[in-house]
Amino acid sequence: MNMDDFDGIIHVDVLWMSVQWQGEMVVQSRRRFLRQCALATSAWVSAACARPAPSAPTFFATPAAQVELPTLTPRTTAQPTRTPQVVIPTSVVFPPPPAPGAPSFADAGGLRVLQTDAEREGVLHIIGMPRDWLKYGQIIDLFQRKYAVSVVELYPEYGSRDVAEYLKTSVLDTNLMVPDVVELGATYGASLKTQNFLQPYRPEHWNDIPVDIKDQDAYWYGTYYGIMSFAVNRSMVANPPQTWADLSNEEYRGYIGLTGMPTDSLQSFYAVLAASLAAAPTGLDDIRFGIETMRSLRDMGNLVSFSATHETFLRTQPSIMPIWSYLGLSLRDFALGNPAVDVVIPAQPLGSPFIHAINAYAPHSAAARLWIEHLYSAEVQTIWLESYAVPARFSALNRVRTFSNQLLAKFPSPKLLDACSFANVNQILNASAVLNDQWRNIVDEG
Repeated sequence: MNMDDFDGIIHVDVLWMSVQWQGEMVVQSRRRFLRQCALATSAWVSAACARPAPSAPTFFATPAAQVELPTLTPRTTAQPTRTPQVVIPTSVVFPPPPAPGAPSFADAGGLRVLQTDAEREGVLHIIGMPRDWLKYGQIIDLFQRKYAVSVVELYPEYGSRDVAEYLKTSVLDTNLMVPDVVELGATYGASLKTQNFLQPYRPEHWNDIPVDIKDQDAYWYGTYYGIMSFAVNRSMVANPPQTWADLSNEEYRGYIGLTGMPTDSLQSFYAVLAASLAAAPTGLDDIRFGIETMRSLRDMGNLVSFSATHETFLRTQPSIMPIWSYLGLSLRDFALGNPAVDVVIPAQPLGSPFIHAINAYAPHSAAARLWIEHLYSAEVQTIWLESYAVPARFSALNRVRTFSNQLLAKFPSPKLLDACSFANVNQILNASAVLNDQWRNIVDEG
């Protein structure tokens, strides 16, 4: 879904690339959101609390208790990295990757053997994982405390598209450090698998990962996800909607806003997709039901904006905003009750995962696998839940009461957290094509 030139999309492979671009935009947007939070001072937050009514805040943030200030700990870098300059010709033939590492946790010999092998390598290269994004700084430091492995943090600012391009470029340019593991949007995982840039690994807790957010051949696997939800400004809306169908109630006239046109914004695209899931007999296979829902809401005057922001939401209207759950919950806590913000996860929730994968050319294969095991540990999965991302192992860990009642109480409808549907790559591509073809004909942009 290349949003700058969406009308010209014809071929599926071009559409695939554009969907990836759109995923890149939302990744960078989310990371900017949380990085801005980390800059807020406690004095500013106190002043925001004291105001009788919310004015236009500069930062929209995670809870004060969860704000992670920039670390002063220097990163371990074996050598300075530089922006790749290699232009990859379409006809280039990449060298064959080395033999892959152990295909599973059991084949790796279990945690003790894997740790020994990883510590023998002594280093791990990660890419595109900012320290102030969902407490990655804490996760990285915890890994280095547990294991004698130094983590080299390559290009923390990179999003999925840049990570994928760097991964390929590093194979051709011997001056570049080669990443061992990557975090990406799911469509990138599928694409890199097809292009033979990933190697399979089945972690110890493979069976705990929902089937819809992992590759059946174990080339990529979801580590956490967000859920499409409603953020509701309670100073304007007395009775928050509980379902997508509720949005058509007359009491919400003039109150609903999307954060962008669905042809430009991944968050809004998923809002239309979630509305389809709720309305369509075929679920995620037919986005036309979601398009019709939005058209109907626009015609009755309930949907009034395609440019809602956190700032306008907190100040006045729109007062109901479809948004990712972890952004909505962070916004709720940041508002500190002024105004009160509800976050509603509607029935038939729709999630969107972030995935991890191991580079086929990884120079530190054992360390890469140990990192994957670290991410799926109960400790790290809990850290993600504390950041309002839903960890991939949520259902399994919650069954054995890993998460405190106090933590779960911060979430709306905890039972819905592991009841998500997830769109597969084909459903995303098909929905994007239909949306491109029909959106501007059905919903007037003016």
